[in-house]
Formats: sequence, C-alpha cells, structure tokens
Amino acid sequence: MKTIYDFKEWLTLIDNDNPPELSELFYSVRNVESNSTFSCERLSGENYVITCSYIPVQLKLSSDKQLKYFLDYLESTYADGDIDGNEAFHRAMEKND
Repeated sequence: MKTIYDFKEWLTLIDNDNPPELSELFYSVRNVESNSTFSCERLSGENYVITCSYIPVQLKLSSDKQLKYFLDYLESTYADGDIDGNEAFHRAMEKND
C-alpha cells in the first residue's frame, strides 16, 4: 500500500461530500480506532497511520499536533465547523416529510 504524508491530498481521494463518511473518519481518527470504512492506528511514538477501505493509499501523520490539525482541518473545511451538526443537517435535508 502506498503511503502519503499530505493529508489534504489524501482527503481528495475519499468521498468528502458524504457527511456520514466524514463523521466516521473524524471519530476513527479522534478515538484512534477502526470502523467499517476507516482505521486509525497509533504506531511508535507520535506516529499515526490512517487507512480507508476503498482506496489503496494510507495517510501517515507524524505527531499528535499534526493529528489535531488534521481533525480541525477536516471539521472546518468539510463540515462547516461542526461534524455532528453537519451530518444532522444533511440527514434532515434528505428526509421526505
């Protein structure tokens, strides 16, 4: 599997227009855990690797500071500053009342 270090580039490879998927990514990374689509694993020291089940490229982050910046960037760029609110808004918009 190819490894890249530029998270902005890696984010272009995933479905970043899908609020539930962005939420899965956010919580997988924040909690350093796996879910159905994403996995975040802490390596030695402050190194992390993030994978997505449908792309053959993993993202490596080299510090806790970079991990926090990734989460802040993800939330501010793709979720209007609120990952949960963004997902709830899109869910409500999809309802046919």
